[in-house]
Amino acid sequence: MRLSSLLRILFVSLVLFGAQTYAFNASARVSKTSTAVAESLTIRIDLSDIPQNATLVGPWGGVGWENPIVLLQSFPMQSKGSDATWTGVFAVIDTGNYRVPAFDIYAIRGSDTTKCKTTSIPISIHSTLKSQNGQGIDTLLKPDKPVKKIPPSVWEWLFWIGTPIFLAALVYGIIKYRAYRKSLLPPPPPPPPPSPEKVAFARLSEIRAEAKWQLGELKDFQTDLVDCLKVYIDNRFGYDAREKTTSDLREREVITILGENEHRLFIALLSIADEVKFARGEIAANRCQEAVKEGEQLVGTWGIRWQQTQDALQAALDKERAAHKAKVVIAVPPTHSVPMEPSLITLPEVEPPTQTTPKRTLLDDIRDSKEGGETQP
Repeated sequence: MRLSSLLRILFVSLVLFGAQTYAFNASARVSKTSTAVAESLTIRIDLSDIPQNATLVGPWGGVGWENPIVLLQSFPMQSKGSDATWTGVFAVIDTGNYRVPAFDIYAIRGSDTTKCKTTSIPISIHSTLKSQNGQGIDTLLKPDKPVKKIPPSVWEWLFWIGTPIFLAALVYGIIKYRAYRKSLLPPPPPPPPPSPEKVAFARLSEIRAEAKWQLGELKDFQTDLVDCLKVYIDNRFGYDAREKTTSDLREREVITILGENEHRLFIALLSIADEVKFARGEIAANRCQEAVKEGEQLVGTWGIRWQQTQDALQAALDKERAAHKAKVVIAVPPTHSVPMEPSLITLPEVEPPTQTTPKRTLLDDIRDSKEGGETQP
């Protein structure tokens, strides 16, 4: 019973493992065993009994070759049934007696690998190469002699030194030329100054943000408010109100400039300021905020009035210029046989327009100044 079990195990092992064992043969040969430096050498490897569906790994990829043999070209594997042939062309770069090494070739199929080895081949490499012209003239080659390096010529030195200098000078010249061209251009015009309305609205916003009336500094608050309005009158209408007293500002000339209703409100603000500064009067906090709003109302109304006045003056000026242009006298000579003289045309002297870009109105400045703040009445 034990013998039969042992035979059965041996049979199964042979079926499972013995069927997977396989072997193949490999042989190598060279085109010539004696050659000269700089000649080509052909090596051929023949394989037989290659297992089916096996992948071959060998020296045809350039692996394993050593000096003085250098692989120049590897031809594709030529297969026929279970046989295959590989051919490679090599260059010989040194003299002496050498042996083409024995190479290991592997056949890989799945997880099984079979190894086969070629035999080494002796070769002799000499330094003379026979002439092919039939005259028996040989050329002596000495590959082992070091090659003498030729020093660079003067022109090469000039090229490698002069090229960076030339490029640096070119870049410097371009930079200087652009700076010179830029200096010839007229300077850009300065930005237009902000309008008096924009300055006044900004100052009134600062006064509201400071809120000095909450700190008990009523006198400073009234001084800042009145000074802001007086500076605006000076900048917009050209009337120096900063050095005027409240009595001086009641004159008829000021009423004409500011408008009757606006002048009455302006005098009321001046009277409150005088009472606080000189009579030590007291006003409520909400009245201070209303005073700032009234100041913004005055600035907006005065700005609109000034813009309307300017538009009216410009319209009158344009109308006068159109009427003056209609008075142009054109003298036409009579039609007769006498040689005619050129027509005499008298044109008026018209001032060239001083502004070529679209004019920004004061309403735009007032709208920009109030942007982001509370709406003014």
